[in-house]
Amino acid sequence: MIKKSEVFSDQRLTGFGIIPRGSQALDKQLFFFHTLYKLICHYDMLLRPIKMVVQVCERRVQGVYELIILGLLMRWPAHGYRIAHIINDMIGPYAKLSNGRLYPLLAKLEAEGLIVACVSVESEGTSGEAKGERQLRTYEITDDGRERFHRLMMDTTSNPGEYQKLFLQKAPLLYALKPAERLHLIDHYINYCQAHVLHLTAEAEDLASRDDTYMSQPQLEAILDVMQHKAVEWRLELDWVKSLHEKELAQAQVQN
Repeated sequence: MIKKSEVFSDQRLTGFGIIPRGSQALDKQLFFFHTLYKLICHYDMLLRPIKMVVQVCERRVQGVYELIILGLLMRWPAHGYRIAHIINDMIGPYAKLSNGRLYPLLAKLEAEGLIVACVSVESEGTSGEAKGERQLRTYEITDDGRERFHRLMMDTTSNPGEYQKLFLQKAPLLYALKPAERLHLIDHYINYCQAHVLHLTAEAEDLASRDDTYMSQPQLEAILDVMQHKAVEWRLELDWVKSLHEKELAQAQVQN
């Protein structure tokens, strides 16, 4: 194995035929390769934090898709086309889950023992035509998959910045939890919405009361308008989740 310290020695470079023996430009070419190597290493160091952020974002997106897939299979078995169709209806119209992302994720879930694929044979063609057969893979959730689904549903700390989007995917799946667990998630999201309303309201009041000269009046008004708009959105979100809370309490009273 070649050590890094040996990569740019004249013996190594001439030995591999990169630089001919006896070349008068040996020193210049060695300097060029050495500088190029340092730039590549430096570039890799600069990219490393970006790669880490991309990997974290990818894991978060994959976690959302994993929750949706397991949630769908909690209700009924489904094949890949149906899973993709339902997911794209949920996240559309512009975001799309491609087959290039879906089927590797299904394979990963299957390898982890969270789902199992059942292969069936389906006839193609109509009467009077030549009939063929195709294999159809239908996915079912396993006991480990149900446990994983429960952990994902009850997790409220992994992605706080994007929890609004995540809760919108959890809301249709609350039926699969116990009443106390449903109330726990709903109460948590009520607090989450209230925190956003209080933050935006306080920040808007603070910004409006400042006597800063770096911002023109039109700029200030535009920023305050956006903040007020977001506060209205979060109040609507708060009203909605409070209605979920009331429905849960009414359902609990009926059952009792």
